[in-house]
Amino acid sequence: MVMSAALAAMANPKIDPQLRLGALSMLQARMKSVDATTPQRLFLAQPDSHSAVASTVGTDLLRLEQFERALGQFIVDTRPGKAMRSKRLTSPVASSTLESLGLLVALLVTRLGHGSVPVIGRVVETLAMGKKPVVAGQWVWLDVEMRTTGSPQLRRIHLDPTCFAAFQIVGNDIHQIPPAQEGQRAGRRSAHYQRVARDAYSRLMTKMAATGHAPSITKLSDLCHCVIQRLRMVTIPVLATYAQGDIASSSLEPQTWCRMVGYQPPSVVHSDDDVERDQEPAGADALVGIDPGGESDVEERYNAGDLDEDGLVAELRQIMDGERSSWAAGFKNLIAELREEGPTKQAAYLACCWLDHLANERTSKGKYLADGSVRHYRGLLVNRLLHVLPDQLDGLTSDELEDSYNEVIQSRRSLPQTGKIRAALGSFDRYVREQHLPELPPVSLPGFAGLSYAISSRILNEPEFRCGLKIIRDGSLAISGRREDELASFWVLAYRFGLRRTEILGLQVRDVCENVLRVRINPARHLKTTNAYRVLPLSTLIDDERVGISALCLNRGQEDYLFFDTPPSAKQLEAHGVVGIAKSVLFRATGDERLHPHNMRHSAATLLLLGMLGADLNVRRHPYALGWMTSALDQAKRVDDQISGHLHRKAGRGNALAMMLGHGAELTTYEHYVHCFDLLLYLACWSGRFRRPKRQSYRYLYPARDETSILLAMLGLAPTTLIETQNLTELIARVSKVVPGNSQCLDPVSSVAPIVSSSGGGAFARDLTLLALMNAPGATDLDGYPEQQAERDTVQTILKFINIGIRVDPERAKALLCQWVGARSQMSDWASMKPGPATAWIAEALQIFPSLPIEMQHVYKAPTGNRVKGGIIRVVDAAQVDKRNGSYLIRLADSRRKVSKRASRSGQLRSRSQPAITWLLVSFVKISEAEQVADSDVLHNT
Repeated sequence: MVMSAALAAMANPKIDPQLRLGALSMLQARMKSVDATTPQRLFLAQPDSHSAVASTVGTDLLRLEQFERALGQFIVDTRPGKAMRSKRLTSPVASSTLESLGLLVALLVTRLGHGSVPVIGRVVETLAMGKKPVVAGQWVWLDVEMRTTGSPQLRRIHLDPTCFAAFQIVGNDIHQIPPAQEGQRAGRRSAHYQRVARDAYSRLMTKMAATGHAPSITKLSDLCHCVIQRLRMVTIPVLATYAQGDIASSSLEPQTWCRMVGYQPPSVVHSDDDVERDQEPAGADALVGIDPGGESDVEERYNAGDLDEDGLVAELRQIMDGERSSWAAGFKNLIAELREEGPTKQAAYLACCWLDHLANERTSKGKYLADGSVRHYRGLLVNRLLHVLPDQLDGLTSDELEDSYNEVIQSRRSLPQTGKIRAALGSFDRYVREQHLPELPPVSLPGFAGLSYAISSRILNEPEFRCGLKIIRDGSLAISGRREDELASFWVLAYRFGLRRTEILGLQVRDVCENVLRVRINPARHLKTTNAYRVLPLSTLIDDERVGISALCLNRGQEDYLFFDTPPSAKQLEAHGVVGIAKSVLFRATGDERLHPHNMRHSAATLLLLGMLGADLNVRRHPYALGWMTSALDQAKRVDDQISGHLHRKAGRGNALAMMLGHGAELTTYEHYVHCFDLLLYLACWSGRFRRPKRQSYRYLYPARDETSILLAMLGLAPTTLIETQNLTELIARVSKVVPGNSQCLDPVSSVAPIVSSSGGGAFARDLTLLALMNAPGATDLDGYPEQQAERDTVQTILKFINIGIRVDPERAKALLCQWVGARSQMSDWASMKPGPATAWIAEALQIFPSLPIEMQHVYKAPTGNRVKGGIIRVVDAAQVDKRNGSYLIRLADSRRKVSKRASRSGQLRSRSQPAITWLLVSFVKISEAEQVADSDVLHNT
């Protein structure tokens, strides 16, 4: 009650926010001294106390409307696309090049909402490096890598047709842009290209004024400010914050995004392993450059623990308030006390050891760190570590440690402080690993282990999730019974609620109720932080998603575990086999072998936020909306109704999502788990329609645009030219062909479209499934029954080819397979046919079952009378059959067989899965015969 009253008092606008924060922190410290189980929270206020909407918002919006009208008229009058037909200029820096670049900059800000000068500068730099926009159907984008003080950020710039045309214009003369000096550091290079962007914008303003289109906003920073104000008014505040560059949230990894839109990834993409980083590797001097004299207000003093009256931080502060010569003895005594308390104080013990190392061991160029520097690192990091890290680190997984480190980084007071916290955290992490105190699991944060993304920005979507659930249940995997229910439950809970794997594997029956799931501590596993204790809405799951969870609870007591028969140890919890199988299902469902079960947590965060915010942006009716996006809207609505409450729903969605994932702050969720802000910003800023939409309530803040006229002018076409504007894919293709070399066009993913049978149904009007074949009467008694995973994978692959033939002509498909089974040699995987029947069978099989892998071997008598077997060959044409003599052995090949480098003694190509293929064909024939008998019985009875 006291804490609730304090929280209510914090909402009083008459009290200074920093005083409110200080009072709350002192109250929390007092309560913890009375009850040690009081949850610790880092109550962070905004860096400033004034509103995010400027007091001049009315004037800003009016100036922005006037500017866009003038810019649109300038484009129509000057027709910039004519430059694409002219020869390249030879002057070092042609004014037309800077004017074209300035036009692109202005369009990126006004049309696409990118209100950050560093982002614009990075776009210019990316173009100057020769990178081209990527075209995939109606989608066009440019991936840029932001150098932030926090996590490295991949930001996707989506382009509408007009902005794409502007890129085409600039691409002709991009070599005219002055490059940065060789060997410049990353910061100076970024500053150079930001200066180029400002100069280009100024050159455009000069040209507009000279042609009678006087601009109302002459500075690029002012234009960005006005656009951000409009975004705050007409969209969602968090999108404006992202557009302003204050959220370092990475977009989806390039290959993942291509998979989401159904296109083959670019031939050269930046992956986690080959991205050229501009950051300096964090070595022994990672702390050099951190300013110990930073601003120290009440908020930062609270974060640093300076307001604590007792406890470990207060003891450290007391030790370090004395002379430097006395620090060693003070650290030694404190570390000895913490060591005696054992594993329950591991985090505190490590933090003190690290500080002792900084104060008494670490040197840089032969000198010890200054007193003020060591005190600064104590205030910068130690209290954050004690708030976030669990007291006991034994059994901590890599996912949990990465989450903890991310939460430490996000407890910053301001964005520029992020890099300082990260550098100090990197020093702490390396010290612990070098001293083996204890063995920490690996993490992939920048500066910790190699040059990789701080986050794994890969996800799977709703269709892929449903495909994975089908794979688990259709017999494709060599699992059954309880293990199948365990895998299905793990799959659902990880994707739907973003649960960590140890949170799932440590569930007890008492945690599962009819409508809710409780994540709480138990003897098998701890929770990472107090924020990880939470209640989740099981009622949002549909029946086929809950069946596995219900099955695991049957015939078990309340204290029993869902995934273990006996209470598991930390090692057993980490080594549960369901995690490895889930990784295999991820690959089978998506084709991306890099996906890991932890990416399902990223999927939950990304798709739920996309669905929650997309509903307010009317994404469902947007022409760019894909099926998986509308599925995200449906799922998010079910979750949103349960977790967000009904008051201030829009303001509380981010916090509700963070609570569902077990994060202490929504910024952690945004910057490390959500990868759709770029997509939401694009869908919010550009409607994608050339027909004028019905006037909405906020549309008065946008000037009326004649999209077709502006696009024709950008392409340099006559005003009366007819172009396709309703089919965005055709429109984008036309824009890309204007200057073919200025973009990279991707190919769609090849897929076999469902073929409707023309035979009017029959016994095989639907696809056969492996599960149906395996569960058929007598299936287990047949030779070759697929027990191993490799056998099931092989059978599943062949079954796909057979189902194609069934859809085309079920009767002919059935007859062909029956003919093969009838000609099969006893206890053999081969069917023996004379040359004539073999030729006819192969020709018809290749027609009915396209791409079906068939192998053939010629058997004949030599002049000496001996029986001779020829080599095994892959059949691609019936003409390969020699009709003169002998017979032919024919089999369906294991297309998954790997070619061995070792020479075969017998010359035979063998596969351990070959008997399973024979089993498949025999089972198919037996089922077809059974269904035919059943149909005749029904007709007879009728």
